[in-house]
Amino acid sequence: NHSKINHLSNNVFEVLLQVLSCYLSVQHQQANPNRVFTLFTNQLIQPLMLLRYLLTSQDFTASHSHLQLRLQLRRDLCSKIDSVLQSALFPSEHFPSYKAELFPSKEDCVKHGSGGSKGPLKPVSALLSKLKATGYCEQSLLYPLKCEASSLLFSFFLESYGKWKGESEEECKMLCFYFFVRLVPTLDLFPDGSSVEPSKAEQRDSDSSEEKSLPDSSWSLALQAVESLLSQSLSAGIYNVAADRIRHGEVQLSFFRCLVQMLLKAARPSISSWYRCLKALLSLSHLLLEPDLDQLLISAWVDAEDVNSQVQRARQNLVCSLLQTYAKLRQLPRLFSVLLSVICQPARDDRHPPLLSEGVSKSLRTCLLDTPSSQVLEICSSVLKSIRTCVLPDLVSEQREVEK
Repeated sequence: NHSKINHLSNNVFEVLLQVLSCYLSVQHQQANPNRVFTLFTNQLIQPLMLLRYLLTSQDFTASHSHLQLRLQLRRDLCSKIDSVLQSALFPSEHFPSYKAELFPSKEDCVKHGSGGSKGPLKPVSALLSKLKATGYCEQSLLYPLKCEASSLLFSFFLESYGKWKGESEEECKMLCFYFFVRLVPTLDLFPDGSSVEPSKAEQRDSDSSEEKSLPDSSWSLALQAVESLLSQSLSAGIYNVAADRIRHGEVQLSFFRCLVQMLLKAARPSISSWYRCLKALLSLSHLLLEPDLDQLLISAWVDAEDVNSQVQRARQNLVCSLLQTYAKLRQLPRLFSVLLSVICQPARDDRHPPLLSEGVSKSLRTCLLDTPSSQVLEICSSVLKSIRTCVLPDLVSEQREVEK
């Protein structure tokens, strides 16, 4: 029976692969890309995204091992699904539609429609409505599927519109950034929406006590999705600090700062992706983390508890990147000043975990050797001052207690 099921399942998926190939060929021959987009989003995007997720999910593969789908067949199917998705959702003809919907209007009053047949096509709204929809698969699959889809769609968008003939590179990168901004709220990290305006960011902070927290079981998936989005943004060079400040009113700075504040407020130091998200933000610009440097050092280093090796490795990579970044910027004394002030605060459990792992110690030695001697002396002076003011009085007090 198992061999018969295995044979039938492989045959079915081989037929599906041929069907997708034929569909892709027909899709390329269609003269109306708007009609292709509308039909595809209404009928095919959800089942294809679900199938792709199941084919790549380790949990599904383990629970359906009796199907024994050939590895190459699974890869071919995923590749073909990717081609169909990218061709239907991000054709060259839709660049103006994405641009019109994503870029804020001068009146800042763009309304995001549902992508129906009336009025101009709003492809982003149509995509997001399908990502947020329910009822097309088991409830337990909805959030994992949404996390994978957000990363996948961003990858397709970068590949399709990251560079465009007739548009400046900066314009294309800003377009990709605004698509990033629209994708993040689908992960339910910001219940109040996708705004990157500083005024609304402040409102988010003031209303934070009323926010509904993401379930613990979903945090790992959400952080993996954010990590993927940030890593792709970093690879594509989307964030240009100077251009953002001079020509775009620091809209990117405001948005990424909101991400930093969310990550630190809802700290998840037991999840390796949490550290990698912060490391990616640090790589985008240390200015994103600088205002919350003390909280970052507390959550990600000083008060971080011993956990599994994967998390320890992610934490070490983040700490080493911090040291290397501040050493390169010739701001290592600033980092040590904040670090020492954090260390001298009362420990959460009457003691701080060890700070210097072998990897961190090695990185610190290298950074100090590359730091000007005047700054090394400044760091040493700060350490001695902290010992004199925070450590010695307690030692003297303890010695007196012993003598009594």
